[in-house]
Amino acid sequence: MRIETVQRPLRELVRSFTTGTILLPQFQRDYVWKPKKIRNLLDSLLHEYPIGGFYLWRPQGAALDPKPKHLKSGQQVAGAEFWGYLIDGQQRLTSLEAAYALYSGEDRNGVELRCYVDLAATNVERRRDTRLFVSYGGHRAIARRVDDGDQTLIPVSKFFDKLDKAAEREQDRETEELLAAEGWSKRRIQDALERLDQARRMLDQEVPCTTVYEVSDEQAVEVFSRLNKGGTPLKQGDVTAAGLARGKAVAVLKEMREFVSGERQRRLGFSFSFAFRALVVFHRGSAQFSSLKADWMDAPGPDGRTLQQSWKAARKALEGALVFADERMGWSRRLLLPSTNALIVLAAALDKADLQVGPDDEQQLKRWLCLTAMRGTFQGSVETTINRFLRALKESKRKPGAALVDALHKDEARRIRPDELLHVSPLWGSAVQVLHAWLVARTAKDWLDEDRTIDSLARTEGIKYPGGDLTVHHIFARKVLTDAGLRIEAANRPANFALLSRSTNAEFGARTPDDVLRSLTPDQRKRAGVQFFGEAAGDRLRHERYEEFCEWRAARLAEALNEFLGID
Repeated sequence: MRIETVQRPLRELVRSFTTGTILLPQFQRDYVWKPKKIRNLLDSLLHEYPIGGFYLWRPQGAALDPKPKHLKSGQQVAGAEFWGYLIDGQQRLTSLEAAYALYSGEDRNGVELRCYVDLAATNVERRRDTRLFVSYGGHRAIARRVDDGDQTLIPVSKFFDKLDKAAEREQDRETEELLAAEGWSKRRIQDALERLDQARRMLDQEVPCTTVYEVSDEQAVEVFSRLNKGGTPLKQGDVTAAGLARGKAVAVLKEMREFVSGERQRRLGFSFSFAFRALVVFHRGSAQFSSLKADWMDAPGPDGRTLQQSWKAARKALEGALVFADERMGWSRRLLLPSTNALIVLAAALDKADLQVGPDDEQQLKRWLCLTAMRGTFQGSVETTINRFLRALKESKRKPGAALVDALHKDEARRIRPDELLHVSPLWGSAVQVLHAWLVARTAKDWLDEDRTIDSLARTEGIKYPGGDLTVHHIFARKVLTDAGLRIEAANRPANFALLSRSTNAEFGARTPDDVLRSLTPDQRKRAGVQFFGEAAGDRLRHERYEEFCEWRAARLAEALNEFLGID
């Protein structure tokens, strides 16, 4: 191993990253930083704070095929000097590339990654990163100023290319004239010009760039893992996937990355690690990465399939599982999906059935998905859990859905009890996810808008919320309960939850449930009755009878869910 460290200007590093002189290896994870972290990085640069060094890897032998970057293809420019693969610093370099608008794009949450220097910001030193740098897509006030043509907001992209002294003086003169015309004081104009000069110098900062030469891909992964001990270390699957970066397996890896970048897959939060585990299951018949040998990608699996054939089968079955989860269960967003690992088992079940599932087995698969969600089956040892159900699929002579239900432990297979809906629960926990599947099956509608189903609310595009236009409504508002002297946590029980549109939830606000009921028309009460809210509750809608209301509603929800799942 040979190590070399040199000081490089950030501007040079960012440009090399953009042009492909610096590339990403296969084991690098996707870009995950949010706009706030980008702003913090820029703020550090503005104040000339150190932002840490960068590590590159020059592999021994043939270079690994590069992974396409999350936000921009990382293809090497013909004739450019290859510096190496980036093994530490991806998030920072990609963030700078985004901030300086060297490409046009959005982050994985659909937020525009445009940043501006705000010359009108006040008390910058005291407020630090409050308004100096802002993300256009995530800040409404800034978006309005940009739309109005506010020239005191200067895109950071204007500062990527270094200006000569004459150009800097011209920029200062134009800015001074602009601000003077706005009636700014001389002191305030001078502060703005100093901020402008600081922004121009941010990428001049030199940072240590360490290149590791003549190490294998396995050693590079180990280096990466140790460098990231303070952050998120590589998972075993990431390490194993690094071994696939050579030869014929490269094409499979590229297909896997293309698959997880599909629209439906992105909505459900699929990752490369998820696809890789599915490949392991289909190629080796086991979820354990440790079962893989050095030459496994070149050797046929237990069923005789090549790696390419295994991925083809896995992809086809995963697409079927996606359709099942999305269209049959209504789990159209990551927030609504109880477990991605359960979908790997579902894919294996569909593969066994040649993707042909009859009504009876479909019902069994729904039961299995919901019961494993309610009981947190996949929250334990993932590999052990997946392998348990894989064995059941292999050994049972029954149809896949029935085989999976038979493989449930006694406590997993029991009826849904009312008390399970009385425990304090996250707003989007497993109980709500199962309730959503039940409401989708019933074609339940929003209480105030008969034209909008619960399913359609979750599928609303352009709404920058995890649940789309769908939200969890507290029948007894938290304020109602706290005003009555109850702890706020008491409101967070599935028995107190209803699924409604954001607008309906806002309309009801902190009103008491009996007041809400009085405001509903007969048709609206009918739609509310689907979720067990209405006259049937009697005088349980008063805060002093909150406990009785929850017990009453929990009993009816549990009965309805058991009927939905076909549980006697």
